[in-house]
Amino acid sequence: MSEGITLKHFGIGEQVVRQGHISNALYIVVSGQAVMTVTDKTGETQEVLPLKAGEFFGEMTLFSGELSPISVTAVDDLEVMMISAVIVNQMIERQPNFAREISQILELRRRAVHLVNQTGANSQPINF
Repeated sequence: MSEGITLKHFGIGEQVVRQGHISNALYIVVSGQAVMTVTDKTGETQEVLPLKAGEFFGEMTLFSGELSPISVTAVDDLEVMMISAVIVNQMIERQPNFAREISQILELRRRAVHLVNQTGANSQPINF
């Protein structure tokens, strides 16, 4: 793999991203499945959305520098490609449409996290 791009493997139940931590990479699911969750104000873990091959995550902290509002956990054996912020920024410079697409998904996911935080244990996973 190129410098700044790493392939990582996670087993069932392993956390890839932890709520409250900083991540400086964009993750693309190569194989397997994961679930994006948030711990709501009551302390309950709520599913925000499932993630499958071809989908990405990590954009919420990559572009904001803030602590992650979500956790991502492997549902089954999971392989992800971690792309460093430097590489992502190079991709954006070469393909401005990439930034717009990420921005749209970022906004949808922020709304989904906000909705789960507001509704708590009665919420259902959001499908995009």
